[in-house]
Amino acid sequence: MKKVGIGLLIGMIITKVLNVSTIYVGYTIATFIFAGMTFCIGGYISMIAFKDDSSQNK
Repeated sequence: MKKVGIGLLIGMIITKVLNVSTIYVGYTIATFIFAGMTFCIGGYISMIAFKDDSSQNK
């Protein structure tokens, strides 16, 4: 019975660790996507601003 109890305990710990790591990975991916989108939008805005500046200089 002790072996079964230890097995269940290990199983529960592994499940909790997997759940936490899944949430962590999800948050990490979401953060990377958000950062990527922000970078793309920032680059697009700066590109438009740069184009406006170049057209004004001419």
